[in-house]
Amino acid sequence: MISTEINSHISRRVKCVEYAWNWNWISRNPNITWDIIEAYPDKPWDWRGLSRNSNITWDIVQANPDKPWCWYELSTNPNMLISTQDICDIIRRYMAARTIQKIWRHVNTNPSYNACQHRLFREYNEMVE
Repeated sequence: MISTEINSHISRRVKCVEYAWNWNWISRNPNITWDIIEAYPDKPWDWRGLSRNSNITWDIVQANPDKPWCWYELSTNPNMLISTQDICDIIRRYMAARTIQKIWRHVNTNPSYNACQHRLFREYNEMVE
């Protein structure tokens, strides 16, 4: 019952937009649950504070990869129970993305590649026209 009253109280506070709330402190408040965050997606949640919130679990983070999580704060969050396999997968995806970006940057900026030549011709024609 007390938990329901606290969540109801927090929900009422979140609805009041006329006040200058400190969203960092609201976001890290342990009474803020993922249900409240989902109920009010239009609010200016502080994702660094949310990443630090003890109610945020690794399952929530995995289910919402599109959110701007603060990885440093997640790493200090005691509820982040991440398996070694999950860490390896994250590193593998990160390294693959970095490799693709590096290769694309090289191909897009080296005139010996057709992709770069086409880009340069297009940019030149746009400048001339």
